[in-house]
Amino acid sequence: MTLEKTFKLESQDGLHARPAGLFVKCLAPYQVTVEVELRGQKKNGKSIMSLMSLGASPGDDLKITVTGNDADSALKCIEDLFAKKFSAE
Repeated sequence: MTLEKTFKLESQDGLHARPAGLFVKCLAPYQVTVEVELRGQKKNGKSIMSLMSLGASPGDDLKITVTGNDADSALKCIEDLFAKKFSAE
């Protein structure tokens, strides 16, 4: 199964180390591949360094493609992160 959704990055600091780490940690339990796209650059969503290399800033739209048996659960986890603006609480 492949699911795709675009999210607006609303965290104040963009996608630096802490939010990228939360993103990767959220996906760890799922058997999926995740691609994050920004301005034509496609990166591995399960790699902190790849996510940080996108240089995503507040207000950017990130297209996220999740593929695998757990795609629906993984996408729900990502949706929750964006809804909380990457707050750890």
